[in-house]
Amino acid sequence: MNNEQYRNLMWHLRYVESLLENVADATIVERNFECPVCKSKLRVFLPFGENPRPNAQCPNCQSLERHRALWLLMQNLNWHKENMRVLHFAPEEIFYRLFSSFKDIDYWTADLEPQNYHGMVRKQVDITDITFDDNFFDLIMCTHVLEHIPDDRKAMSELYRVLKPGGLAFLNVPIFNIPQTFEDPRINTPELRSEYYGQFDHVRAYGQDYPQRLQEAGFEVQLFTVNDEKILKRYGLDRNEKIFLCRKG
Repeated sequence: MNNEQYRNLMWHLRYVESLLENVADATIVERNFECPVCKSKLRVFLPFGENPRPNAQCPNCQSLERHRALWLLMQNLNWHKENMRVLHFAPEEIFYRLFSSFKDIDYWTADLEPQNYHGMVRKQVDITDITFDDNFFDLIMCTHVLEHIPDDRKAMSELYRVLKPGGLAFLNVPIFNIPQTFEDPRINTPELRSEYYGQFDHVRAYGQDYPQRLQEAGFEVQLFTVNDEKILKRYGLDRNEKIFLCRKG
């Protein structure tokens, strides 16, 4: 058995375990779960990841915990208006489909390496040198991006510049349980980055001071988490997921 076959076997085993964990009576499978993104009623969320997380991925739209938490929050915000401009860096396919379905917004997807996004990127853009005018966008989506950017403070400054006064930006990153963000130029190989930053292509581990870094760029920052056990279970959310809603005053 090669590595790929082993991973597939483990994935299917975790899928069966997830079903059994969430079925009270083996003869009756109830749809106790719901995906807020695609509105599916589900028997179970699927495991996902190299070390599979249970109840992580929607089997219908493939949304993960962080996608569902963010979309739930957005549904409770007055974010959508006609003729708004949306900037979306490193577009996740799940959100690309959602925003593309709105025909009354000007939706700009962007990345420095558009070839990695299978036609989903509208314009090649360096996040540290954004080629749009000041105060141009009503909404910015930039989730799990800044941990990949060497000069993240310049990127934050550029995101602030192109956001309209009163505009919203979702700038989520993985947060480690450390007081201060950790980055060291000597940690410069995929192996070291995986060990210290949690992923081979991350360039820092953000700590509890992350909101302060955003504030230094000019943003007003609100932190959202979900603690309600019923909501966590119903929508397959991670209680440790943090959503950073940023505003330009």
